[in-house]
Amino acid sequence: MQDTEQQEKEVVDLFLANLKKLVGNRFVGLRYYSNSADIVKKYNISLGVKKHIKGTGRKDEPQFSFVAYDHNAKHYRTFNLANFKYIKFQDRFFTFDDIYYNDQRDLVSEELSEYTIQPVGIRDQIHGSI
Repeated sequence: MQDTEQQEKEVVDLFLANLKKLVGNRFVGLRYYSNSADIVKKYNISLGVKKHIKGTGRKDEPQFSFVAYDHNAKHYRTFNLANFKYIKFQDRFFTFDDIYYNDQRDLVSEELSEYTIQPVGIRDQIHGSI
């Protein structure tokens, strides 16, 4: 059980490192499945916001999730990676795998070593509400 928790933490850490490297402190559109409403919701978030932070930190460490500032609601939210659908950044759409495997290119098998990050599509290619 301990090994599974360690592996999950490594996945989350690598995902967040790659996400921060990709978007930095800029605005990102996040599509996220809400369990309470049973729909996919849209959020405008930023990762590097320091607003309203007192320096005391969280009392608990969210597992398999990340914290971001929601600009629409004007407060911080915790997003579970299991419900993560995709982000929209610079008119491109990136899935979890796109972000997670970004820096894994040199560490995976040779047939996958030529992997380059490919967005899901651009606005004109994605049908439905954006």
